[in-house]
Amino acid sequence: YAYFLGWTLLSWIPLEYRVLGFNFYSTFWQFLLVYQFYLFVRKLGMERGWAFLQVVGLLFLFGTNTFSFRYYALSSTPMAYICYLRILVITLSYIDDKERPHWISVLILLAMIGINHRQELVFALTVPLLLAGLSCYEKYSPNKKSRWWHGLAFLLILPIIVRYLAYRIYPDWFALPGSHYSARFGLFKVWMSHSPFLETLGVHGCISVICALICWRKMRRISLLTLAPIFSLIFPPAASLIAKGISDSYDSYRILYAMPTSLMLVAVLRELFTNVPVSRKTALVGSFCVIIG
Repeated sequence: YAYFLGWTLLSWIPLEYRVLGFNFYSTFWQFLLVYQFYLFVRKLGMERGWAFLQVVGLLFLFGTNTFSFRYYALSSTPMAYICYLRILVITLSYIDDKERPHWISVLILLAMIGINHRQELVFALTVPLLLAGLSCYEKYSPNKKSRWWHGLAFLLILPIIVRYLAYRIYPDWFALPGSHYSARFGLFKVWMSHSPFLETLGVHGCISVICALICWRKMRRISLLTLAPIFSLIFPPAASLIAKGISDSYDSYRILYAMPTSLMLVAVLRELFTNVPVSRKTALVGSFCVIIG
């Protein structure tokens, strides 16, 4: 839908000025996306200065290789991603502030995603459930948390066993697409060098994943958002579903777009500088230099 919207709105502009028109159109969608991301990180508890730094991280680090969302600014992707981020804001408002969600708005947002870019539809249907599940877990008592971990281990191991048996019985259906990016165990090789996975993560992404594992107890929510895309690619049942939903296994790296890895990186920098006796301005400037460096 957004593809045709842009060309329709700007069709009246003379050809010699149309590039300028598309530059403004591209800027409009980029601004809306970063603004919605700003609102999202504010809802996660980031102060205003650190939320702006999160936007800088998104601008500099989000994307694959040299392609960021600015490359897709004239496509239907920004509109879909904006709607996805808005759904996350609504979810956090319900979890943290007990604001009753406007279900009609949510359905409209899902419909907008569906007619623009269905990739974000997968994000919008899974990430809010993960946030809700984490919220339920954090409300448990210590004894119940212990039982919760046992149940989670069972829920993780059982699908792997079932998927393996199903693969042995119906190999054509449960096998991942033939590609050197997928392993025989039914997962994607996210660790493979020169793969789209590592090109999307980059050095900063790998650092963010490690930090998410280390800081799980202190920053569960941001750690969960960082680790979930990676986990879905190496968890065989989830990898099988992803493989069935794409036409080429190469495109499976796009699952990593569910959450910018810069989110964890900036959160860790914020935590580090909070415990260091420096001014807030110095902390922000130092973190900014780390990101753009």
